[in-house]
Amino acid sequence: AKRIKSANPTRRYCVLTFGSAVTLTTFDGETLVRSNVTAFDVHPDCELNRNPVSVTIPDDSVSALLRKIKTDDVRLLATIDENGDATLRVETGSAGFTLPAVDADRWETQTVGIDATGKPCNPVERQPVRELESNSTKPFQATGGTVVSAGNLRTALRRTMFASSTESTRYALGGCLCEQKTDAVTFAATDSRRLAVYRIPAETVGELEPSETAAVIPFSALSIVSDILGRLPDAEPVCVALTPTEFVIESDGRFAVRGRLVEGRFPRYRDVIPTNPEFSFRVSRTAFIEQLETAGIVSDAENRDMLFTFDGSTVTASASSPT
Repeated sequence: AKRIKSANPTRRYCVLTFGSAVTLTTFDGETLVRSNVTAFDVHPDCELNRNPVSVTIPDDSVSALLRKIKTDDVRLLATIDENGDATLRVETGSAGFTLPAVDADRWETQTVGIDATGKPCNPVERQPVRELESNSTKPFQATGGTVVSAGNLRTALRRTMFASSTESTRYALGGCLCEQKTDAVTFAATDSRRLAVYRIPAETVGELEPSETAAVIPFSALSIVSDILGRLPDAEPVCVALTPTEFVIESDGRFAVRGRLVEGRFPRYRDVIPTNPEFSFRVSRTAFIEQLETAGIVSDAENRDMLFTFDGSTVTASASSPT
């Protein structure tokens, strides 16, 4: 699972659960990512199927370590002693690494109030990781969704996400609009200057309510989804579901990404797409890209304006710069 970054470390955790499969869960208060990895074998002394073990692992230590290891297979050993101190052991054929961890089921004493003298009062015992996890895994309330292939979804995100804006004050432009129909899913993104729209075939699961047919999914969450889809077979079925406040994109037994939707109204993008153009041109994609890149060398660095001239059977792209 791709590591989620959050400005508030107290609202961020990464839990590794050992059972019949290895499950990695990350959560930053807004987006939850869960990925499953099949375990080749389980230590004979462990009864993981009946009593899974969960540890909170260091933020980036494990991912940085795994990137350096050349072998494909690694052995993971989680240890929790009677005092609640935990470690994660990563072993390869020729090396071993021990990293500090924390028992995900640990109890901590936390205060819930301040008395008249300004001192903490009402201490209570809590499980901070499990509380965050339970809040993020409440039942999803969608009555229906759509199923698409991983390959089509990956292509749709790649061809639309580039047009979204992560710096605009209009929050709805910081993601992609997802529109669900009974036979297709359409993704659209814009930064108010350019627009990208891509439609992929889909199958409906359950019944789509009007409130579940369109919503804006944040760019950060879609980046995680796109990264995961790059490691899945093109034919892998992926389910997309929406509610008025949340979204879920998941593949059964492989991964799940769940998070909050972007607030705000997405522009009426269909109004700016010509429905009856006076003329159209069909061009070679590679030749057109080469033409744009060549003309773009002398275009204005700030505006990036380019003039297209349609003449008979040719399209001419020209650009200029004041300096």
